[in-house]
Amino acid sequence: MLNGVAVHAHFQDDTCYASVTHPASLIVPSAVAAAELSNAGLLQCLHAIAVGYTALSWLGAQERVARAMIKRGFRCSPSLGALGSTAAAASLLRLDVNAAANALGIAASLSGGILEPVRAGSDEWRIQNGRACSNGLFAARLAAQGVQAATQALEGPCGLLHALAGLEELPPEWSLEPDFNVILEVVAKPWATLGDNMAAAMAAKLIHDEGLGTEGIAQITVRIWTPFVDFPGTSYKGPFNTTTQALASMSYATVAMLVHGNLDYDISLEGREHPEVLRLLPLLNIEPDDDGDSLNAMVRVVYEDGTVIAREASQAPQNQLFHDREISCSLFEHRLTKSGFLPGQGRALAERVYAEVDGRTHMNMGELLGELCPVPA
Repeated sequence: MLNGVAVHAHFQDDTCYASVTHPASLIVPSAVAAAELSNAGLLQCLHAIAVGYTALSWLGAQERVARAMIKRGFRCSPSLGALGSTAAAASLLRLDVNAAANALGIAASLSGGILEPVRAGSDEWRIQNGRACSNGLFAARLAAQGVQAATQALEGPCGLLHALAGLEELPPEWSLEPDFNVILEVVAKPWATLGDNMAAAMAAKLIHDEGLGTEGIAQITVRIWTPFVDFPGTSYKGPFNTTTQALASMSYATVAMLVHGNLDYDISLEGREHPEVLRLLPLLNIEPDDDGDSLNAMVRVVYEDGTVIAREASQAPQNQLFHDREISCSLFEHRLTKSGFLPGQGRALAERVYAEVDGRTHMNMGELLGELCPVPA
């Protein structure tokens, strides 16, 4: 649970748009814990993570179930996350079909979580994903001990689909086999803001990097996919009394990126009263785009002298969202060095993980955890 909270706390974990969730905080801690419990190898753990991502995306039904939940005020990450966490843990605990079905049924009974904390800018949203992750592992372990669950926990008259999404009929996507490749469609979040704001932030960074600065800006327009405009918290334009209000706000993310060219968590934590950010916020207008998609947005800036610059997120390097091997190794090195590891240790460990994926070595999950979390002398 603590690892899930830690992954989620900066709003910078990844985003699965098909389920409108943040799988990394829901699935990875559960899989790692289950791998440690079962003495599994790293490759088995990676496989289980992919299983969890696949289950979570399938449940979202290409946003059909996810958007229905959002409309009723439920947050998809904690509402669907326990089931994704369970799927990963069930894989590692080697549950048979019946036990795995019971595990998912138990997880469905433990699902739920409201959107009000994100809309209001409070703090408890951070706990939601950690608890869902913990419940997923808990459900798998209960099923492993023979606990029976409702056989129609997902689709029954009082099941998850009806209770949380308000849907009477099964979505057509639930009649299809889960696609194991959907994990490749999940995007990283290079900056600390809602996943719905990511495309606007990417387009704004392109404008910042043009080097014209923000002095003299008279008007800012963001054109972005309509469901992102409607998501609770994104339309808030201040005052930003809490960090979460800034993290959730599309206006704040866009303007802060124009000013700073970055959107680290500290900018929302300590820089909410930056005078240039406050000047620009009233100048920004958001236009919903009914024909858009989750990966693109346009930001247009008009200066007092008539200069106009417009950029789209699709023009930015896509490896910002879909990390390649070099970026992932560099990030691993950066984060471990910040955590006190010696320079070079993080990259060396990342390369060992890739060697496992490439089939050149075999690493037990306990070995990796031992290197990542050494026991103090």
